[in-house]
Amino acid sequence: MNAPREVFVTVGKKSYSIRTPLNDATLDRLKALIASANGSMVKGLDQEELLMLTCLQLAYSLDKAAEAVEGLLRGLERAAD
Repeated sequence: MNAPREVFVTVGKKSYSIRTPLNDATLDRLKALIASANGSMVKGLDQEELLMLTCLQLAYSLDKAAEAVEGLLRGLERAAD
């Protein structure tokens, strides 16, 4: 892990200063995920609503990914039998 450094992450309409040990490549991937989750948000929402909807979108994406991984594991287990 790298030494923590200060970076800016934009969520919705606001940029937040955070300290993180993540490298640039990892941080760029996370920023892209956040931007993707924000991309379909309805215009005119306030920042708190954008944060909540972004959180829900990211949780939904994580749940879908977990289900896909579980499905792959079940398929591998069946193939191994």
